[in-house]
Amino acid sequence: MTPEYRQRLNADRIAKEKKKLEQEQRYSIGQRQVDKKTTAYNRSVNASNDDYMRKVMGKIRQDTRSHSDDLTMFSGSYLHSKSQE
Repeated sequence: MTPEYRQRLNADRIAKEKKKLEQEQRYSIGQRQVDKKTTAYNRSVNASNDDYMRKVMGKIRQDTRSHSDDLTMFSGSYLHSKSQE
């Protein structure tokens, strides 16, 4: 084997390893995104099945108190809060 041929083989091996690592990282990132969505859904379902949470959320929805317009304008949620009225 010539030194040039060894260099090509080594470069090819390194490129394959790099490509394999990138594929594994993409898969891992995708799996984490799926897990996050699943976890968020399960938390939502668990909260909706919890009697205490349903009672508390019902009380919150009945409450008419709100933040002042000055505060909501400052925080940027003024238009959103006005559209709900």
